[in-house]
Amino acid sequence: MTFKIGPVHRNVPHLLADLVELLLVVGYDKMTHIARQSAEAIVVASEAHSEELDEQEAEASSSESDAEKHDFSFVAMDDVWKVLSYRDKFFGENYPFDIDGDSIRPSSELTEGGRIYRLLLACSRLKSFSRQQRAEWARGFAALSAFALKQGMPKAAQVRIFDANSDDRKNYYSTNLREALKILGIDLHAFFINHAECDKSSSSGDASLDIVGIYPFLDGAAGTLAILGQCAARETEWPSKRFEGNPATLSTYFTLTSTPQHVTFIPLSFRLSTGSWVDASKVTGTLVLDRGRILNLALLSDDLTPILEAEWFKKFEEAINITVA
Repeated sequence: MTFKIGPVHRNVPHLLADLVELLLVVGYDKMTHIARQSAEAIVVASEAHSEELDEQEAEASSSESDAEKHDFSFVAMDDVWKVLSYRDKFFGENYPFDIDGDSIRPSSELTEGGRIYRLLLACSRLKSFSRQQRAEWARGFAALSAFALKQGMPKAAQVRIFDANSDDRKNYYSTNLREALKILGIDLHAFFINHAECDKSSSSGDASLDIVGIYPFLDGAAGTLAILGQCAARETEWPSKRFEGNPATLSTYFTLTSTPQHVTFIPLSFRLSTGSWVDASKVTGTLVLDRGRILNLALLSDDLTPILEAEWFKKFEEAINITVA
C-alpha cells in the first residue's frame, strides 16, 4: 500500500484529527500510539497546504523560526485533541481508537462499526493513497452511502447507484445516459419526461447524480417519495459538489410534481469539538450526511455483511493491514 502524508492543513482541527487517526490505521513509521508531542512534530515537518498560504505568508514562511512553527502547531494540536475527545465520546464503542490523556492508540477491540469508521476515515484523505486505491475506495464509499441511505428509508424503498461505472447502471438503468435518464424519470413518477432533451444529452456520464432512493408507490400517479444523492469523498473540495445532482438540474429532462430531497454524503466528520458543524455555510442547500450520520444509518441494519463481506471491503482491509478480531 502506498501512503504519503502530503500537504497538511495545519489550522483545521478536524482534518488534523483525521491525519492523526489515519497514521495509526496505516501504522505510519511503525507507530503503535501517537502522543500529542509526536503529532506536533509530524505537523511541523510536513508541508503546509497551499490553501493556507497567501502570498504574504508564503514569503514569510522561509524566515519563520522553529519556535514560531512549534507554537503554531501546539495551538492546532490543542484543538485537535479536543476534537479527538469529542469523537471518542460521540462514536463510543464504534470509535476504533483509545485516548489516554495526551496519547491515542488503536482500540484493542474492533467493532463492526469501527471497521466501517476506518473506511470512512481513509476516504476522507484519499489524496494520501495511490490513484488506484483512491478510485476503488471512492466506489466503496458510494456503496456504503447507498447502504446507509437504504436503512433510513422505508423497507420497500429501492436504493440504486446511478454512477456511470456502477453495476446498477449496467444491470438496471443502462450504461447509455440517455436511456438511463428516461428510466430514472419513470422511477421518479415524473409528470412529463422530455425524451428529446434526454436524447440530446451525452451518451456517457451520470448527470452528476450518484445515488437514487425511491419508494415505489404502485398507484400510477405522478409524484413519489424520492432522495437524490451526491457522494463527495474529497477533503476540502466537497462543498462545491453539494449542488451537483440537485433536482433542479434535472428539470431539463423531466417535470416532477414534487421535489426530491437532495443529500450529500461526505466521509469526513465535519464537526467541531462541540459537535456542531465546522462551518454551517458549507452545509446549506442540501442535507449533509457526514461520517457520524452515515455510520448511524448503517448501524440501523441488523446485518452489515453486504458491506463487510463485499470483495472491495475485504481488499480495503487487506490494503491497510487491519487485523480483524
